[in-house]
Amino acid sequence: MDPGRGRWLAQFLRDQNIRRCLEVGILHGSGTCWIAGAIAHIPGAKVWALDLPSSAQLDPNAESLLAKLGLSVGGCGDGSLVHICRDVAGASWTLVRMLRWRPRWRLDFAYIDADHTLESTLLYWYLAGQAIRPGGWILFDDIGNPDYPALDYAWTHVIKETPGWDGRGAMSRGLWRLIQKRADAPWFTDA
Repeated sequence: MDPGRGRWLAQFLRDQNIRRCLEVGILHGSGTCWIAGAIAHIPGAKVWALDLPSSAQLDPNAESLLAKLGLSVGGCGDGSLVHICRDVAGASWTLVRMLRWRPRWRLDFAYIDADHTLESTLLYWYLAGQAIRPGGWILFDDIGNPDYPALDYAWTHVIKETPGWDGRGAMSRGLWRLIQKRADAPWFTDA
C-alpha cells in the first residue's frame, strides 16, 4: 500500500471510530501497519490479518514491519493488537473457523486484497460480511484493475447490487471500492 492510500485509510478509520478490523491478504504487511497504526491508541482495538504461510517468508514481512513501528503482534487469540493468522487452506477457511468459534464476532471494518478471483472475492466478501456489524465497512482493492477483470465483475454485478449494502453511495478511490453494511441487511444476520 503506497503512503498516500495508507494515510487516507488511516484517516478514514479514525474518522469512523473503527476499532475491530479484518485484513484478508497481508502480503508484506504494509496495509496491516496502516490499519494497526490508525487504531493502536483505542483500548481493545484489534486487527485480524489473514494470509497463506508463504507470506511469513517475505522480506519484509508483516511481523518485521509491525516490530519496526512498535506495534504488538501475535497469533490468533492472544492479547496483541495484531493477530496474524496464516493457514495453508487460505483465508476463507480461517474465516469459516473464526465465525464458527465466535458466532457473535463483530467487526467494524474489513480490507480485502487477496487471491483476485471471482469465486474467492465473493467468498471473502460473504464471510467477512457475516462478521461486519451494521454500519460497518468493507474495502476492496484492485476493483477496476484491468489485470483482474473478475474483481470488477464481482463488484459491478454482485457486491454493490446486494440488498442491505449501500452500493449506490459506495466510495471509489482509484482501484479501491468501499461499501457499508446497512441495518436492514437481509442476510449476514445474527439469526
